[in-house]
Amino acid sequence: MPRRGVAHVRGGIGQIAAHLVEAVRAHGGQALMRQRVTSVERRPDGAWLIRTHRKGEFIADDALFNLPPWDAGRLMADDAPDSLRRAQRPADGWGAFMVYVGLDGGALSLDTPLHNQVLLRQPFGEGNSVFLSLSLPDDPARGPEGHRALTISTHTDLRSWWSLFESDRPAYEARKAEYTERVLAAAEIALPGLRSAARLILPGTPVTFQRYTARSLGWVGGYPQTSLFRAWGPRVAPGVWLVGDSIFPGQSILATALGGARVASAVIAKTTASSPRAAALPQRLRARPSVIE
Repeated sequence: MPRRGVAHVRGGIGQIAAHLVEAVRAHGGQALMRQRVTSVERRPDGAWLIRTHRKGEFIADDALFNLPPWDAGRLMADDAPDSLRRAQRPADGWGAFMVYVGLDGGALSLDTPLHNQVLLRQPFGEGNSVFLSLSLPDDPARGPEGHRALTISTHTDLRSWWSLFESDRPAYEARKAEYTERVLAAAEIALPGLRSAARLILPGTPVTFQRYTARSLGWVGGYPQTSLFRAWGPRVAPGVWLVGDSIFPGQSILATALGGARVASAVIAKTTASSPRAAALPQRLRARPSVIE
């Protein structure tokens, strides 16, 4: 990213997932939607039994977790490797407060920068710093004709949101409204007239992230990049792998794509070479993955 700069995916980031699903299916695999995994258990034959909340059961030689280490360990329970049992969320990790805005595109000039960073004061985060990402003006997949999508983000402490959410729901809603106004005010420095052009405003807190990503407390962004050695290696134990922003090289779409490609290559090579189940399959069926989203 420092060398190439920030980029846009036409149609939004979700298009990456859509294209991956298409590729899996094109190669004979399955992509199963809305199958939240509830447990991963080791069978007597060494394979993994993966259960979902819809009573789905899947047997696999390898289990790949797109979760932080501590959440992967929670799903594995007594079968988790020691490293996952000991894993803890870092004290300097963070969550994100997001505001998703639908804008009247006519209020913006076509040469408006697609990315802006607004730094108001220190300490950064909590609305004192925000990052803005504006959709391309000619991308119809991001909004109705004549409209554009804007995402605004700021780092935020996790525990304070959860404390209010669990003990004082009105105070939680009030804080969400106050943060929405704080973030919009910062964003309006880069995009004057933002509020008057907004047609849709949707805030998201760490509570939102936990709901949609199954990451405990809504922890996002991977390990703070204070050291190359903080990120995990992808292979945790035989048949147990991590992908995503917890493994090297860390956060960002680019980094997780690099990490995921390495894991995929390693798993496919191991599976086609040594798995009794794979060896018994016709060649066209080998290394056929299932993706549970």
